[in-house]
Amino acid sequence: MEILSEGLKVTVIGMGVVFLALFLLSVILRFFEPFFYKEETEVKTPLPEIKEGERLKGREGEDIEEVVLAISAVMTSILDDNEYICNIRQVN
Repeated sequence: MEILSEGLKVTVIGMGVVFLALFLLSVILRFFEPFFYKEETEVKTPLPEIKEGERLKGREGEDIEEVVLAISAVMTSILDDNEYICNIRQVN
């Protein structure tokens, strides 16, 4: 019985040391986080206003709607059955 109690003491002390070391490591990493991960400021440019019925033109006069439809068709064929395209917006 004495061997069992000694084994339990060593186990509890060992687990306590491990969890204490992990906690101290997480505190140290949280302290150094501002030095390594600086906030990036996102520059937002206003989107151009599009009037009702106006068609967008891309590069070389190509119709944006046709390009969006083509990209949507390709992405739909690539994505799994449980994923879908919910929003498409022009970036540039």
